[in-house]
Amino acid sequence: MMMGFSLILLLLVGGLAAATIGGLLFASQRNSDAERHGARSTAHQVLDERFARGEIDREEYDTIRAQIER
Repeated sequence: MMMGFSLILLLLVGGLAAATIGGLLFASQRNSDAERHGARSTAHQVLDERFARGEIDREEYDTIRAQIER
């Protein structure tokens, strides 16, 4: 009887630990994706602004944009 209870308790605690670790990993990955996306948008905005001000020509704009999108 006591062995069955211990096994159930072990499975519950192990499942809770696995769910917690999985949740933390998932949240960490979502934050990384958001940061990368934000940085890419900012780079595109800066590039568009430089092109609009005439600081760079079309050829340089296309070259830099291709590098950003890699």
